[in-house]
Amino acid sequence: MLGTTLSTLKTLLKAEIGNALSVVTAEDTAFTSMFILGQRDLADQFDWPHLKMRYDASVGASTQYAQLPPSMNFDRPVGVAVYYNSSWLPLRYGIDTVEYNTYDFSEGQTSEPIQKWQRYWQGSGVQQFEVWPVSTSATSVRFVGQRMVTDFVDGNEAITATLDDLLLVYYVAATYLTRIKNPQAALAIEKFKGRLSQLRRNAPRRSGYAVMGGRQLVCRRRRVWGEDVEEELPSTDGAFFGSDSQHFGTDELVFGTD
Repeated sequence: MLGTTLSTLKTLLKAEIGNALSVVTAEDTAFTSMFILGQRDLADQFDWPHLKMRYDASVGASTQYAQLPPSMNFDRPVGVAVYYNSSWLPLRYGIDTVEYNTYDFSEGQTSEPIQKWQRYWQGSGVQQFEVWPVSTSATSVRFVGQRMVTDFVDGNEAITATLDDLLLVYYVAATYLTRIKNPQAALAIEKFKGRLSQLRRNAPRRSGYAVMGGRQLVCRRRRVWGEDVEEELPSTDGAFFGSDSQHFGTDELVFGTD
């Protein structure tokens, strides 16, 4: 279940590991930290369907840098595309000398559409991304990826979990019992793996493309400076990028093997 409060998570955890439910001990603070770490770890391991998000960043004319989606998890794969000629065209990652030798905005050179992007850090705390070539006209760059989880805060028991409650409880229980060398750790690990398998098995999956009005995907070649790339792109009669569902649970998490 999603949206369970930290207070309830701790109660479930204590029941799972055999601690007194009504007694608040110094371990409660440690449990909060373990739930924070556990939720972050699990969020970074898989593409969770309910965390999928889209963010359209506005990129002005002659603008080299724009703000990244503030709530997107860039520790997971992110798809990026630019809106051009009524279609979303995928962007490739990486801008280096070969690109600047072709179009260098420091010399006032612009073109369109944007072909590449990369993350950019100015040291001011604001996360940005760079585009190449810098677009002559204003456009939008779409990011499709995973939303960051909301961290728990010790002392605020009303904060709710972003991920499944039983998955988090079994994960923390397995971590805790393994740490104190409790013989019940093996059972907790199996319960965690079983819950994870169930969530992955029941997760919604995209079965295929829905083609409406005769619209088809076409394979065409697109020139990227220094590379010649053949990729599957939508026909130009409508926007397509960002409508696809990401694969869920393609990675395997092996617990307690260290």
